[in-house]
Amino acid sequence: MPVTLMGARFDYSGLHKRRRVKPRRHTDSGASIIRAQILEEVPIMIRRCLAGALVLLASAAAAGEADPLQHQLLAFGSAEVAHVPKSNLTAIYSRPEVLAADVLFTLQRGPIKLFAEYELTDHESDLERFQIGWEPSEHMVLWLGRFHQPASIWNSEYHHGQYLQTPITRPGVENWDDDGGVIPQQFTGVLAESNWNLPRGRVLRIAAGGGLTPVLTPEGLKSFDLLRPDADEHRFGYQARVALMSDQFSESGAGLVFAQEKIAWRDAPPIPFPMLRYVDFRLAGAYASYVHRSWKLQAVGYYIDAQLKGTSFRDSDLLTGYVTVEDALAHNLRVFFRREDSSHLSEAPYLRLFPRWPTARSTFAMRWDFTRRHALTAELADTYTATDHYMEYRLQWSAALL
Repeated sequence: MPVTLMGARFDYSGLHKRRRVKPRRHTDSGASIIRAQILEEVPIMIRRCLAGALVLLASAAAAGEADPLQHQLLAFGSAEVAHVPKSNLTAIYSRPEVLAADVLFTLQRGPIKLFAEYELTDHESDLERFQIGWEPSEHMVLWLGRFHQPASIWNSEYHHGQYLQTPITRPGVENWDDDGGVIPQQFTGVLAESNWNLPRGRVLRIAAGGGLTPVLTPEGLKSFDLLRPDADEHRFGYQARVALMSDQFSESGAGLVFAQEKIAWRDAPPIPFPMLRYVDFRLAGAYASYVHRSWKLQAVGYYIDAQLKGTSFRDSDLLTGYVTVEDALAHNLRVFFRREDSSHLSEAPYLRLFPRWPTARSTFAMRWDFTRRHALTAELADTYTATDHYMEYRLQWSAALL
């Protein structure tokens, strides 16, 4: 999530110059050369669009005094320690200690909006989201920038805010790109969001977007970086989410998600698939959540079809999902249980690119809000991967600082 949003500077020097197309690993046809040249210009086009949108935002802020300038700053902090006996922490995309700060900033005047999220940890920092939007009506917002995947159920609720979620960890299928995730979680492009009021107080929420998808590297998926733009091998994808909520403020509801993306391998092809060119990735999912008094239940299921282009493995079908249950034992004490599971693993060669991804896991967590906006959480997980089985023990402090 963005923290130093306004401090993120864009270098506009040399935008008029055409960047040299890097040599390709494979023999290129005329169409692929044209596509490569277009993708080389994408960072320039994105930065120009963002620059123009910023100018539009400044113009709107300087115009009409009838619309007051609205802004908000939120900051979350967390500190975590983890212990995994008889296992290599780095081998399971985890670290023994993590310090993190997540800052969100919003600015709006009239129909023009700006939203940014910056995350800073003891091992990395990233402009997670940077969005400039236009609100043509009270029901719709059109955005340009870097976003979280709308087809991710967990992202739609919690994003990076550790304080906002009861457990410490995310479901394995919802892991971030750089944390061993198998589903692209971020993209850069355009996003449309809308809310429609229906009879009996129900609300229909729709989000649809498209833009540059991550690339595959030996370390996992890597998203397009606005601060260090490089469109080499990034391709295009589309995502959508439709949700029907019981009312405007309720967490009870159900929805469908969809994504279709092409994910290229950036570096030398992986050892399991030396002829791999790219992954034709499709995702379809459904979810339902129900809140009654202190109880919250949620069920999420995904169908993944990942075709490994250039290899003899054409299809890679996978069914995966999770169920969560949580309850408030007292006003400041909550318990949480999550079960994750997958099927058709033998029919999913795509998972060979992520050997440490949890194929099944049971997680129990207890959270104590010991003072206003500060919480302590303890978590225990029993985890299975394709090649390993281990226990995870975690303790975390989290807070909403602003």
